[in-house]
Amino acid sequence: MRRSPVARLIAVQLLILAVAGLTTVVRFPVWALVDELPHFDYVLTVGQDGRLPVLEEDLVSPGALALGGQSGDPAQLGLAGQSYEAFQPPLYYVLLAPVTAAGGERIATVRVLRAVGVALLGLAVWLTWLLARRVFDEDDDELAAPAAFALALCVFLLPAVVIRNVTISNAALALPLAIAVVLLCWDALERADARRLLAAGVVLGLALLTRVELAVLAPLLAGVAWVLRRRGAITLAWAAGALAAPVLLLAPWLAWNLHRYGALTANDLARDMQEPVLNPTGKTYGAGDLWRGAKLVFGGALPEEWWYRYLSGGWRAGRDVIAAVVLLVPPVLVALRPPERLGRALAFLVAPLLLTGAALAFVLLAGQFDLLKPRYLHPVLPAYALFVALALRRWLPARGMAMLAAGVTAALTVLWLVSAAGETYTGA
Repeated sequence: MRRSPVARLIAVQLLILAVAGLTTVVRFPVWALVDELPHFDYVLTVGQDGRLPVLEEDLVSPGALALGGQSGDPAQLGLAGQSYEAFQPPLYYVLLAPVTAAGGERIATVRVLRAVGVALLGLAVWLTWLLARRVFDEDDDELAAPAAFALALCVFLLPAVVIRNVTISNAALALPLAIAVVLLCWDALERADARRLLAAGVVLGLALLTRVELAVLAPLLAGVAWVLRRRGAITLAWAAGALAAPVLLLAPWLAWNLHRYGALTANDLARDMQEPVLNPTGKTYGAGDLWRGAKLVFGGALPEEWWYRYLSGGWRAGRDVIAAVVLLVPPVLVALRPPERLGRALAFLVAPLLLTGAALAFVLLAGQFDLLKPRYLHPVLPAYALFVALALRRWLPARGMAMLAAGVTAALTVLWLVSAAGETYTGA
């Protein structure tokens, strides 16, 4: 890959990503629209008080409000004054707690926490490279894996992915952990390796301690354990240990929830707190809302902060067309010219995306709570991007895939230059 045009393309992509990430650390308004303040308050509570925050009891601090140019009594601000992310699993906040313990309520602390998000984004990029090498390890062209990686890097260059993973939230840790689970499961199956299967179970447990929504990866772990056990490649003890690991890691937090809230999670209480703001009219969601939400979810290249300005007219039409192409064309290409080991590609690279979409639809229709937001797909998008590359590889040479990645990168660079110059990015 060294000195090749594909390597130079990847170097440019990584440079763009680094500039976008570090610029977001410094210039993006404090606080980001999507829950950055309560996420910060969660880290602050763990770091300064040595405990987890509690829903309906903890308020965001006046000092944290002031960092975003707000003032007043948090108790008088309704949901905006509540530490309403307190229902989230604790791993991300515990890991970052030393930063707030040392830095307190200062802009510098916010910058450091965002910089951690950039580092975690870099970790996710590296894990995606490792996964790309696994997916294309039998390709005769040595440029196939780098070209596929360049295509997957386009996901990381999406403004929505950069901003959601750099601004403070547990999404920053969820992304690399999700990719790590897929990578370890792939290796466990490929090498019939019981230790890697156990490691996948441990990492899945850490992922669930970061975001419960990553339970969509549990069927992948269970499926690999079942296949390996059926083949006689691992003992029952190793398979059981891998499947038990996530439960054991989650157990202390679930027990804390039972003690504090009388339930395994506080999701229902969090929904009741947020519902008056998110659905003030008490609307009942139906199939029409599912279609509307699906278009929004799968076309979410832009972060929510920019929607009111850039998702009207031509922007919206362009979003829908691009989303349809990305979602519909690869399955057609695969149906016409199936790649080798198609079943494995579908299980590892596509199923997590489909399960995430199904889970969001279930919550909307059965739970009557609207979580159809693009950010919930981010942890599973890099793997799907490699499936897109796998579909294209049957029709294009590796250099052709790289040229396509270069074109998408150029378009995303223009998107960044156009949208990041506005007040939605700078706050000015």
